[in-house]
Amino acid sequence: MTADSEHSAARQQVDEHVASGDWPDPNARPCFDCDHVWFAGERRHEYDVDHLDRMTDHHEDVHVVCVLCHQQRQFARGEELPDFGSRPSSPWSR
Repeated sequence: MTADSEHSAARQQVDEHVASGDWPDPNARPCFDCDHVWFAGERRHEYDVDHLDRMTDHHEDVHVVCVLCHQQRQFARGEELPDFGSRPSSPWSR
C-alpha cells in the first residue's frame, strides 16, 4: 500500500467515525497543540491523520488540531502545504 493510499484509508476511517457519531465533530474538541477552542466564525478544527506513521493499526490514533497548527505540523514534516482554495470540502469543514 502506498503512502497516499494509506493516508486516504486513514482519512476515510476518520470520516466514517465522525459521520456515524462515534467520534465528535472536531470543532467540538480543543486543539491538541495550542488548546484553541472553536467558536462560530473562527478557524476550524480537523483530525490530523498525517502525524501517524500511516500504519493501519494506528488509524484511530489521531489528534484534533486547528488549521493553523495543522499547517505548522505539515511544514515541520516538510510536506507541501495544500492549496485550500481548491481543496474538496470535508464533512466537518464549516
